[in-house]
Amino acid sequence: MSFSEHPSIRKITSQLNWGEVKHHMNEHLQDICTAEDHNKKALYLSNLLGFPLIGNGKFRFVIEVDGAAAKLPLYSAGYRDNIEERDFWGGLPGSLKPHFAPILGFDNGILLFKKAAHVSERDFHQVYKQKRITLIKKIQEVTGFIMEDLESHVQWGELKGKLVILDFSEWTV
Repeated sequence: MSFSEHPSIRKITSQLNWGEVKHHMNEHLQDICTAEDHNKKALYLSNLLGFPLIGNGKFRFVIEVDGAAAKLPLYSAGYRDNIEERDFWGGLPGSLKPHFAPILGFDNGILLFKKAAHVSERDFHQVYKQKRITLIKKIQEVTGFIMEDLESHVQWGELKGKLVILDFSEWTV
């Protein structure tokens, strides 16, 4: 599946500080970096761009742009994660796509998604427990992939009343 640049991605890359942000995105992760270091860098880069920070992980950060969620590399390894996520979603059978946050565009290493509401930790463990287990098994049966890193409520969201996976760059065969 081919993705083209989305107007919201152009909005990010046309920011005055885009060059500085891109320079930071190309840095290699240092072994001495802590979670606090990742959080500070994500906040710094989102502030440079002028968009609200939704959250971050070790390799990527997520900002809100025009009501959508944009994943940008926090370090050079984040490019790989965005490409893997784009390719994984593009290759999903139609029956599974509604269970993942839909991708709206990809360009300049930026992956743009339809923004989903966060799932609370309580709902994650109580309301959605069986749905999560069933969905993870279904994905494995249909694709042969084992989804990793889905044990935290921050990896899940809610879109139009349905549970969706937000972060799906980590999987194995």
